[in-house]
Amino acid sequence: MRKTRAVSTDWRLEIERSGYYPALVIDAVATTLGEEDAEAFIVHHEATFDPAMEMRRHITVMLLTATRLVVCHTDEHPPTEPGGTSHASTTTDSIQLGNIQSVALTRVVPNPAQYTPGSLPSELVLSVNLSVNWGAVAPIDLEPASCADQTCELDHG
Repeated sequence: MRKTRAVSTDWRLEIERSGYYPALVIDAVATTLGEEDAEAFIVHHEATFDPAMEMRRHITVMLLTATRLVVCHTDEHPPTEPGGTSHASTTTDSIQLGNIQSVALTRVVPNPAQYTPGSLPSELVLSVNLSVNWGAVAPIDLEPASCADQTCELDHG
């Protein structure tokens, strides 16, 4: 008998289940998806510790549509000033399927010396790594022109 497991087919439910700013993450993903439906998805919620040993969480949601791979990543950040509030940043990428050049799947198997082909090990951890090429990114920060020492004058003539 083959072991099976029920898997959610609703990416919104999985984001809700993670408990990590679900309204923010769902809104970002839905906005990026637009009218397209997700044919497959993965939701990865993870906690890490920064150098000050404070816990920081983040979530990555990847969805496959008929035409695109949508990747949404949200990080939380500590307050920038004492007594300030924390904030979150969400980045979404929409990659046309034709621009994906390779997908690597890493299988981690405990006790590899005891593994026999075709058998189901007692534990199997899958890790998905994507190598994606969607072109060059050149961010530009725009700020108002200013002169810190008051010696600058604009010539309007």
